[in-house]
Amino acid sequence: MVKESSSNSYYDQEGEISQFCERIREKNILAREMEFEYKWRANNLITRVDGTTTLALTPAFMDSVSQQLDLLYKEVITPLIERVQSNFVLTVKIDALGHFSLDDLKITFKIDLKQHVSLHESFRIPFRILIPFSEYIDYLSLRGQGHNLKVIEAEVNINKLDLLDVIDCPIAGPKAKEQWLAFAIEATAEAKKEHSINVIIPVSEGEVTWEIPHRRRMQHVEFLHKKKKK
Repeated sequence: MVKESSSNSYYDQEGEISQFCERIREKNILAREMEFEYKWRANNLITRVDGTTTLALTPAFMDSVSQQLDLLYKEVITPLIERVQSNFVLTVKIDALGHFSLDDLKITFKIDLKQHVSLHESFRIPFRILIPFSEYIDYLSLRGQGHNLKVIEAEVNINKLDLLDVIDCPIAGPKAKEQWLAFAIEATAEAKKEHSINVIIPVSEGEVTWEIPHRRRMQHVEFLHKKKKK
């Protein structure tokens, strides 16, 4: 497998696409998957391609990759950046003809939780971003250190049309907000009991429930054998 990557401000997309495609052509990388990692604070987009080397790439394959990459930037990546305003990694599969699989997009959001604020404020931005996507989320990942939650991560599997609908109209109903808030309260309370925490919580039909696994405590018992006095 061969990997190639580039990094730039997302506004410079036209020049970046042509340069990136030229590197793929030079290295004869038969692209199978592309990954786009956006870092919100730095306003930086890293593009990676994963594939195999071949003797030569056909002009039709490269034309398809170039055209669809341009459309992906304009119709998917730019709206995600401008409206969601969060770190994310977008992964798209590519077939042998250079066609992007827009019916099977994977987006991973990784969001820092604010520290030294109220629980509501800590989860306000993450929930604003994630709850509209709740029906498409397979799992949440929570990580924490020092008895506090630090990062929430979510994997979204969605097609292009549904993604654009969520971006254009990010609905978060009262029932969903209430249910996710209950989860946040339980998760925060559990994190307070642990010095560090790293858990994955499944999401089903938009609902997430914190389930505390049964803890088994190992008992350590020592027997001291005293020698009998002679």
